[in-house]
Amino acid sequence: ESYSALARKKDIQFAIQSREDTIEAQVDREKLSTILSNLLSNAIKYTPSSGKVCVDLATVRKDHQRYLQLTVSDTGKGFPQSERETIFQRFYQSASKEHTFSESSGLGLALTKDLVELMGGTIDARSRPGMGSTFRVRLPIPGTPDDSFFAKAPKEAKTQTGEFVTENLETVLVVEDNPDVAAYLKWCLLDKYEVMLATNGKKGYDLALEHIPDIVISDVIMPEMDGFTFCAKLKQEERTNHIPVILLTAKATMQDKVYGIRRGADAYLVKPFDQAELLARLDQLLKVRADLQKKYAAKWRQSDVPPPSEDPFLLRAEEKVRLHLSDPSFSNADLARSLHLSESQTYRKLKALTGMSTAIFIRQIRLQRAKEFLVQEELSIAQIAYRTGFNSPAYFSKAFKDLFGQSPSDYRSAARPE
Repeated sequence: ESYSALARKKDIQFAIQSREDTIEAQVDREKLSTILSNLLSNAIKYTPSSGKVCVDLATVRKDHQRYLQLTVSDTGKGFPQSERETIFQRFYQSASKEHTFSESSGLGLALTKDLVELMGGTIDARSRPGMGSTFRVRLPIPGTPDDSFFAKAPKEAKTQTGEFVTENLETVLVVEDNPDVAAYLKWCLLDKYEVMLATNGKKGYDLALEHIPDIVISDVIMPEMDGFTFCAKLKQEERTNHIPVILLTAKATMQDKVYGIRRGADAYLVKPFDQAELLARLDQLLKVRADLQKKYAAKWRQSDVPPPSEDPFLLRAEEKVRLHLSDPSFSNADLARSLHLSESQTYRKLKALTGMSTAIFIRQIRLQRAKEFLVQEELSIAQIAYRTGFNSPAYFSKAFKDLFGQSPSDYRSAARPE
């Protein structure tokens, strides 16, 4: 019904009919809505004034299985029979400017087909140039959906102190002004990532500052702020300069690649691309980050006096904690304030660079300093605990052993043999 107004505006006759009063099927409401929206958008877009668009609902039986059948037909321009299968391919565009889908991005029908098949259904098309098109979707009734159907549902994200902090899903910021491409990217990522969307570089930059995503995928050509400028601004800002950026482009000439790399781009993704290629690029970039996190953690565990951090942000954060080392009340909020960031920005920045939450990071700095005191100072273990901000010597000893594999007294004995 939401398309009735659009049809009236174009002077198109719009009919909805059902052969049954009630049809019950096991489907995902949001995905079914997307399927119907994509089919109706195309039908109305390419049907001329005084034409007709019809939605027909029915149940049919085939091979001992009942199906919900959804048919969208129109009297639009149509397309050649030779394109009957290829119109469902990603990024496909008709060779003829006269035919239905030549002006589209080539993603709406590909996404529709993916959603239909995910729910165990089928979609086919019939058309002739100048005679309109008919798309028929069949979804099984009642049937038990495949487990992969539920795997595509977005997972719940944990939060910390009411702020936006995701622990169980890495976050991808997609910056793309084409709604079809944005929808396809979101669909590709939903089973593994939390996805945020922005329609141009300016909005993307604001979102990146607020939420500190784990990775960014950005189109190059966009209104208000293009992908090159957006990428450069992210890499110049301390809060976001660690975030890997993939630039998305239809043409990646060597000149474009060099220009993008100079602006800080970590990788390029050239249209057309498929889900496997996209996920492989993300995995590769996130693996590099995970290796850096392991390197940082090993530095603190293996060295009595670890070298200063190479990252300027980490160096500042470590110094802030050391300045308040003996203050047990120095909290996550205090560290964030001293860095001129929000708690969630500090958390996500530290998590990305070290793999640690803010609280663990602060405790790690305290314990490393305690390790130095055990070797260099003639203090009791209780005194060292209090000097490094622990209210309880017993908890200090447990935390020390959990991190370094030895109790404070055993470590001191091994480091200072008689």
